[in-house]
Amino acid sequence: MLSAKPLYIAWAVAALALTGCTVAPVQRTPTAQELDPGPKPSPEDANAAVTAYLRESLKDPDSLKDYELKSIVSHNWGDGGRTGVIFYNAGWAACVSYNAKNSYGGYVGKSVHAYLVRKADKWYVSKDENFYASRTPCWE
Repeated sequence: MLSAKPLYIAWAVAALALTGCTVAPVQRTPTAQELDPGPKPSPEDANAAVTAYLRESLKDPDSLKDYELKSIVSHNWGDGGRTGVIFYNAGWAACVSYNAKNSYGGYVGKSVHAYLVRKADKWYVSKDENFYASRTPCWE
């Protein structure tokens, strides 16, 4: 009968080898520019940007019901060091609640969502994945 001891040693060596593959994030202080959210969108601009985005992204755009803009809040976030360098960004989070249909055609119930609203030529919803991975500002 074979001893389990070599197997445990192999697992320990593999675990140690994998832990050495992580990159420690570079800590730094964010600049004033990185923490400046820019001009605050009006409720009308935020509503127009979010509803346009929802009409493009919902499974059934015509199913959008009970839409309500709850607030527009300034929010700072970073990537948490996932890329090896912590970066910071700032923007405006439009906190909205609505009800819409899912893939099965049923309404899921009214819930609150945060959308990053930015301005280029016009106001739009940014698809910055780090914002959506950050702690949602609508529950702070």
